[in-house]
Amino acid sequence: MEALDIFKIVAEELAKLTPYPAAEFRPATRLTDDLGISSLELIELATALEQRFTVTIDDGAFADVTTIGGVVDAMSALVAHGRPA
Repeated sequence: MEALDIFKIVAEELAKLTPYPAAEFRPATRLTDDLGISSLELIELATALEQRFTVTIDDGAFADVTTIGGVVDAMSALVAHGRPA
C-alpha cells in the first residue's frame, strides 16, 4: 500500500474525530497543536486504524508521534512489515 493511500485513510479517520474535513489535512498538520487531538482521541485513532488496516498497534505506539505524517510513517512501516507499530 502506498503512503498516499495510507494518508487518505488516516485523514478520513481524523476527520471523524475532529471538526475539520480530511481535505484540509497535510502531513505537517500537528495532531495536538493544530487539531486539538487528546490522548483519548489518539487511542480512538489507533483503534480505528487497527480495524481499517487489520493490524495490531502496540500501546503507546503513537506516543511520540506529533503530526499526521508521523502517523502515516508509523502505519506505512506497520503495513509493510506486517508487525505492530
